[in-house]
Amino acid sequence: MQQQGYQPFPYYNQTLYPPQTPHLGAVNGHQGYPMNPYFSMQQNPYMAAAPAPAPGPMNAAPLARPRKYAAQPEPKHNRNGFPPLRSAMKQPTRPEDTPLRRQRTISGKGPDGLARHRTRSNPTPIEEARPEFIPMHLYLSFHGNNELRVENGTPPAISELRRTVGTLWHPGIELDDIEGYIWRVRFVGSPWNLSGPDRMSAYDIIVQIFTLFAQRGFTFRTLMKTASPSPRLIFECANLDRDPHFFVAYFSRTGRCITLVTPPAEVNAEIGHRLTIALPGAIESDREVEGGLRVIRLRDSYGAPQFGKHLFIAYILKIMEELNFLLEATIPLGRRVSFGLGLGLGPKREIFVFRRSPVQ
Repeated sequence: MQQQGYQPFPYYNQTLYPPQTPHLGAVNGHQGYPMNPYFSMQQNPYMAAAPAPAPGPMNAAPLARPRKYAAQPEPKHNRNGFPPLRSAMKQPTRPEDTPLRRQRTISGKGPDGLARHRTRSNPTPIEEARPEFIPMHLYLSFHGNNELRVENGTPPAISELRRTVGTLWHPGIELDDIEGYIWRVRFVGSPWNLSGPDRMSAYDIIVQIFTLFAQRGFTFRTLMKTASPSPRLIFECANLDRDPHFFVAYFSRTGRCITLVTPPAEVNAEIGHRLTIALPGAIESDREVEGGLRVIRLRDSYGAPQFGKHLFIAYILKIMEELNFLLEATIPLGRRVSFGLGLGLGPKREIFVFRRSPVQ
């Protein structure tokens, strides 16, 4: 089955109203989709649609309300030419000025004596927004040890994510819920603890989501901690990448050991050799672990050349860039298991996401 692609927004350095492209041709078997909804009449299926304002009757000009009592000019002098008495300037008492009273009702019960729900005087919808507002970003967040959320996703995006993510976690899914433009999925077990026999599936979920977003024209920009218990990863509509390649890695708590999860062939073949040349005598071990893991540890014994962990991390990032892989994002994911008790204690593990940069 051919995979449909979703066209991203145009570059921001273009003119405000470029010529409209009605349809982009098929590229490598992918069907084209219309351009940015801000600049064309059609809508990118990965962007939230703005509801069209409903036509309504024109409001007639409001009629002037008749004054109930005409203003009476105050007399300046009486017949004798003297100012009027202060008592004569008082307004006469009218029966209509009597304050109205309403019948008091029993709180919590209606006229038939049944209990009723209390409501606010001016309820405000939670998802209320201007009709013309269209989100330009997708939010991705990891909650607790087993929940994933995607915000601002349209039905085509959520449907594709369901097909992609739903088959990656073998223990299964216990919650799959959509509320507005927020998709929540809760997995069975604790994938974000990154432990146990299924931990490789958790890494695969991250890689596949980043790959799918890049194929649909969304690139990671930054991480935000505002208005959310867990950090949000912000993806912005940018360049579409037909063939993206991602892999992940993580450092130990001390920063003196790095584990590469299923690294590409060129990285797996070069990184150990280049680190040995850059840090002579400082690499304690470099080995491949069953399951596609590559573990490189910095020596920390007395009498050996000492290199700080900051230098170890800096050389790894430099070597990755020389091998045409750039650091795309870092994700504080779950909590590591401490003392083998499976309690989910200890500091969060930070996942490094690397992306192959396009060859210029």
